[in-house]
Amino acid sequence: MTTPTTKRNPWSWIPTLYFAEGLPYVAVMTIAVIMYKRLGLSNTEIALYTSWLYLPWTIKPLWSPFVDLVKTKRSWIIAMQGFIAAGFAGIAFFIPTAHYVQFTLAFFWLLAFSSATHDIAAALGQMKQKNQRIVAFALETNDEESNAQKKRVKKNADFIVLNSTRNPGTTFRTDDNQITIISEKGKKEYEKKPKTEVAHDIIDELALLF
Repeated sequence: MTTPTTKRNPWSWIPTLYFAEGLPYVAVMTIAVIMYKRLGLSNTEIALYTSWLYLPWTIKPLWSPFVDLVKTKRSWIIAMQGFIAAGFAGIAFFIPTAHYVQFTLAFFWLLAFSSATHDIAAALGQMKQKNQRIVAFALETNDEESNAQKKRVKKNADFIVLNSTRNPGTTFRTDDNQITIISEKGKKEYEKKPKTEVAHDIIDELALLF
């Protein structure tokens, strides 16, 4: 069973995507300074507190592999936009309180971290170019084809090579393997053969995409 994919007009989502990227950055780097100045903090305090808010954008490569491996880019983007909304609401709620500095800084940190993670997910989702082909690999123990298809869609791959542990004498500690190649068009099953020949099959399948 294949998972159908639908192509959306880029104008229906790219403008809002970049607006969601830019708004938290402006809020953290500019509005925070103006807000704390009007709330009576000294320039020294403002510089000390707000200078650390840029850190999540600086160190975001440290957790970008995690964003790439866990869930889908769409899930990350939607979740981070929810956290960004919560951050703005938290700032507005705690400004009138006695400990507004500590609480609003915490929510500005949430904005910064969520925005940096949002940027990672958005960038990863745009990495695949028109002339680029992506091949994914999966080793499954149950619901092999269904799970492999989900991984293919998640990774935006042109096809995925499914290895099954249910095939005796294949995968680990053996010179043979038996694969199934799954793409948007369907699946192609191969017989058990030496891994060198399996590699040629994968390359041949990839060559058909060019």
